[in-house]
Amino acid sequence: MVSILCNVFDDWGMSIKNGLGEKWLLILAIAFACIALFMLYSVAISSLKKSIRKNKFVFKWVQLFFMIVFAFFSIWFLTLL
Repeated sequence: MVSILCNVFDDWGMSIKNGLGEKWLLILAIAFACIALFMLYSVAISSLKKSIRKNKFVFKWVQLFFMIVFAFFSIWFLTLL
């Protein structure tokens, strides 16, 4: 039995694919993946800088949340292809 939420995401994904086309879907997936990787790079560099200076590292939870969202969107767009 498939849940209603899965049906909503399938329908929403197919309407995005039909509206944008495969080329733009691939471009969006690559863009979201690049943004997620840049956020991961930023967190890694800031943690390295804080550890070198011996300051207390404050983790950016909002940046982690958006990094995960962008990664999921890029994976979702790639599965639609």
